[in-house]
Amino acid sequence: MLDVNAALLGGSSLQNAEYLHEIKQLMQETGTATGARRVEPRLRELVSVYPLEFDVNYNHVLALELCRTRHDMLFLWLQLHERFPKELKPLRYIVRWFYREKRLDEACDFIEAVLPSVPEAADELLEKGELYCELRKNDAAESLFTRLIERFPEDTRGRICYARRLKEWGNSFAALSVLDGLNPATVGSHASGQFIKDLRDGMAVLAKRYDDETLQSRDTSGLALALVIEKYASRREEPPATNRLGKVSLITGSLAAGGAERQIARVGIRLTDAFRNKRPLAGVVLTEPCHVVLKSLKSAEGYDFFLPAVRRNEVETREIDDFLAIRNQDLALCDPEVSMLLPMLPKAAVYGIRRMVNYFRDEKIEVAFIWQDGAVLFAALAALIAGVPRIVISVRGLPPSLRVHLFHPAYRDMYRALAVTPGVRFSSNSEAAVQAYIDWLKVDNLNFSIVHNGVLVPSLPDADRDVELWEGLQLSNADATVTIGSVFRFDTDKRPSLWIDFAHAYLQRHPKTNIVLVGGGRMLKEAKEKAARLGIADRLLFTGLSDNVGFWLRKMDAFVLLSRFEGLPNALIEAQLCGVPVVTTPAGGAADTVVEGVTGCVLSTVEHVDMEECCDKVDEVLAFKQADSQTSAKIRLIAEERFSTEAMVLRTVRLLAGDCEGDAL
Repeated sequence: MLDVNAALLGGSSLQNAEYLHEIKQLMQETGTATGARRVEPRLRELVSVYPLEFDVNYNHVLALELCRTRHDMLFLWLQLHERFPKELKPLRYIVRWFYREKRLDEACDFIEAVLPSVPEAADELLEKGELYCELRKNDAAESLFTRLIERFPEDTRGRICYARRLKEWGNSFAALSVLDGLNPATVGSHASGQFIKDLRDGMAVLAKRYDDETLQSRDTSGLALALVIEKYASRREEPPATNRLGKVSLITGSLAAGGAERQIARVGIRLTDAFRNKRPLAGVVLTEPCHVVLKSLKSAEGYDFFLPAVRRNEVETREIDDFLAIRNQDLALCDPEVSMLLPMLPKAAVYGIRRMVNYFRDEKIEVAFIWQDGAVLFAALAALIAGVPRIVISVRGLPPSLRVHLFHPAYRDMYRALAVTPGVRFSSNSEAAVQAYIDWLKVDNLNFSIVHNGVLVPSLPDADRDVELWEGLQLSNADATVTIGSVFRFDTDKRPSLWIDFAHAYLQRHPKTNIVLVGGGRMLKEAKEKAARLGIADRLLFTGLSDNVGFWLRKMDAFVLLSRFEGLPNALIEAQLCGVPVVTTPAGGAADTVVEGVTGCVLSTVEHVDMEECCDKVDEVLAFKQADSQTSAKIRLIAEERFSTEAMVLRTVRLLAGDCEGDAL
């Protein structure tokens, strides 16, 4: 393998390093995705001039990463590593992308290949620990960091890096002990010295409130977050209800093809229409246009699924990744202790504060309507610091404590502090989710409002691709007498592998069945491969993402959802709006969508789905139509009465205006 560093032209390094200065200036503009996209062409030019210089190549690939528009970043980082195998900088990005793509075994193999066994050199030992941190394998990382400190006790950089990771893991108490004896003024870099000072100052503030046992046993980032929220809560008053609504910011992570994202797009479209046409909603006049604010539309494929509909209706959108990050000292904080606590906060909270506080202030946002746990972590405190009068937090489904893959240790302390903050109210789309949050947070008089999903199945002209796929399935399986299916994102919560197990079981009972699965996601390939292994691929149609779900639902005789976690599943409601009976697990609020024995059936358990029971229930709902030719019409009417879009929008507007109708729980 070629080591480019050893193959510089003539064996000499460049005497004039003006290009390094230019690169440094260019990279200073990459604080936003827009900035990165602006400077990337010039970095590409520099690569063509200095193709053998690692720093030029590295910064160009890094700029591409920061553009958030490329879906082949793992390949690009691997390519850079192959050209410069002795450089450590690309390794972390390679492992990070393996993790994002859920290729953990490959990531571990890669780490052991480039840094085998226990490295001898301090920098390689440190880097190996950092790589395992990227995989969230904290025990393995901690073992390497501990070995580094034992073997190289004078290695200040290693101790500081280990302390940074301990702080990131919420264990700042242990981080302090690792840094014991280090003088911030003599550790080498200004950044390292500032980190030590910030950690000591932040822990001193926390120590005024919490004893050592609490600081040792609890997540210190969550404690810091709760304390800052409490400080701002003490300055707030409950805003009065109003019949005039100013600028509303609807905030979430993306506009991917999910139920919550569909709802936020729908609300944004209706609020925009009401403002533009000066049409009151629920007696409330909208005096300003709303914003749909997203962390990113580009950080993963499909994050912009609902963007065309939003833009078609001229809804104003913002991307937080494009907001300029400001320094902590420029936030105009009124409490010096808050300034000392900011470096102690979770990374996501700091990300939001540095980018969103000025947005809230400059746009004079009156209501921050924040959807889903991850967005609450990065946006809620920023809204409090900016003085946004009303904050509405929409939780969709079960608490993160019950969804390990989505859990952050700071969530509980954050939510408990927000729950008693004036001007903050929670909403959910199901009674089941509300009760689960109450049981988790254990806060008296938790201010929760119920806003059921408003669902409208798209009624679009049949797309040529959809028609071709359907006709192809019919031709392949001309003997089919029934079609069952589902619509979901192929990810962990929806359990696509379990769905394939059900399909296999049902086809053994009823081999003349067609099955249609609509949706995309990172586990789609795995589901297809499993169907092939089980020998049922010829009876299954995977449509991929579709913007005409109604077309496919109307081809189904029964709809099956086998989720582990749900809020109030739009897909179940949409199926019933199309007159299709449903079978579902009782996950989250799924059972709230079904009139048992009339519009569908609910399985007895979430965790241990009995395939025999599931097949029996599907047979039962298929029998509905055989017994009554009006079944589809009845199912459709019931769904329309219970889950209209108009009712959802009006209830939402009343909530945003402060009319909560006394539904504290």
